[in-house]
Amino acid sequence: MDIYDELFCLPLEARSDANVTDKIILCPSILSHIARESSELSLITFLVQAREATLTVSVLEFSAEEGFCYLPAAMMDALSVKEMDTVSVRRCFLLPCVKLVLRPLDEDFLDLPDFRDILEEQLHKYSVIQQGQIICVDHLDRTFALETVELEPSPRATLIDTDIDLEFLVPEKQSTMEPSMEPSMESTMEPSME
Repeated sequence: MDIYDELFCLPLEARSDANVTDKIILCPSILSHIARESSELSLITFLVQAREATLTVSVLEFSAEEGFCYLPAAMMDALSVKEMDTVSVRRCFLLPCVKLVLRPLDEDFLDLPDFRDILEEQLHKYSVIQQGQIICVDHLDRTFALETVELEPSPRATLIDTDIDLEFLVPEKQSTMEPSMEPSMESTMEPSME
């Protein structure tokens, strides 16, 4: 199992203007370690953990300074970490997603005439997903939040090179819920670890 503890967090926006969703920047020594230990380098995925929260991520690049990692601001918020806080990063192996059930948090999303096409375009920005995650979809100067209610075959999966059976649930009546990237902590299944 590849675990890299005590990596200091820096905001990704300070390093890159890329429109990132689920990708982080790690230091080159982690890639070197993975290359020595495994021949599978196609999609390298990790669990990033701080305090009680865990997120599933992929890697944008391996160019951070040693001992540091760059995370998008929304990811830092979901992990409840600030700049220079530490996180634990652990490599994981995920299966391709075959079924994705989403619940829009805004009733207006399903009223868009081409909401499936809009969502498909936005999902191309993601390489991994986990149950409980909130996906934000920008369309016509609005941001729509959709909750990931169910994933198959497991609560964490890749979205790369896979055909997905996509289902939508009717939105629940919302009060004043603010969307976040924080995942559900109810899941007890862990992805396979090396």
